[in-house]
Amino acid sequence: MSKMTKTVAALGVVAGLGVAMLPVGAFAAPADTGAVYTGPATQNVTFQAAVDDYIQITVAEAQVVAATPATTAQNATGSTGLTIKSNSTKGYTATIAANTGEVRNESGTITTNGTADMIGTNANNKIPGGKAVTPGTSAWGYKIGSLTDMVPAATTASTFAEKTTAADADGDSYTLEFAASVDAKQAADTYTGQVVITATAK
Repeated sequence: MSKMTKTVAALGVVAGLGVAMLPVGAFAAPADTGAVYTGPATQNVTFQAAVDDYIQITVAEAQVVAATPATTAQNATGSTGLTIKSNSTKGYTATIAANTGEVRNESGTITTNGTADMIGTNANNKIPGGKAVTPGTSAWGYKIGSLTDMVPAATTASTFAEKTTAADADGDSYTLEFAASVDAKQAADTYTGQVVITATAK
């Protein structure tokens, strides 16, 4: 068929008007095979949208204040709730570490390292980290998630959640608890300790 089409085209050029004397069908252009002349015509159109990865931590209270002061016979305690949300189907890892006094710049880089101690309004007064919280001992710590016992405050991060599946639709809820104890020589002051919660999607 392709050879015949070329021949007819050549005759049209040479014969000029004489070509009109021949039957119209002899010079009809080949049918457009892309068109449908019977039945409906269809065409698929696709739509593509990207969904970004995300992970989020929300705390009920960014500052927790103990209801009662610590004494040699009683620990000062407090708690808050937090929620971790993520669309990672592989889950996430969450950690906690003490970082009292840590400073980060706008890009998130640490410019001043934190300490594991609680610090008083008088910076010379401290409740040290790294010790078990026990009445009669100056120490502080926290527990959350899989850390079911009070962990001595430390700048080394401890993992409290190791998820291998997606978070719940409303996020995964955790209760963060604090405790501080003091010995008989601990100076009267208001002490502040800080922790950093980090959640990393897998």
